[in-house]
Amino acid sequence: MNAYNLMFVILAVLIMCSSVATVVTKSIIRAATYLLFVLLGTAGLYFLLGYTFLGSVQIMVYAGGIIVLYVFSILLTSGRQEELSSSRRYKTLGALLLSVVGCGVVGAIFWLHGFGDKILSAPSEADTP
Repeated sequence: MNAYNLMFVILAVLIMCSSVATVVTKSIIRAATYLLFVLLGTAGLYFLLGYTFLGSVQIMVYAGGIIVLYVFSILLTSGRQEELSSSRRYKTLGALLLSVVGCGVVGAIFWLHGFGDKILSAPSEADTP
């Protein structure tokens, strides 16, 4: 495993873990922070592929967006906290069922079309401008 593949794996794990943490956390401030890590990891992938301009734009635009998200989350959640309803368990079960169905649909698409057969290699120096 070379350094290119190692960096890709590190960034992919960062993006995946931060994505899950964004969805799972109950604090909107933490969710915005995890979303920032997802977007920075995506910018890292752009830099890894040699798209420096796209990576720079990703950081500048979305870092500003996260700051706006921080401000709005503080303004909107500064009031009193509401009690959670008793139907939370049903919502959780419904979300779990929908995520299993969604994973099944994606798995069926991969199974039927055989996307796993294609292996991509790292870009060569001749392909980059």
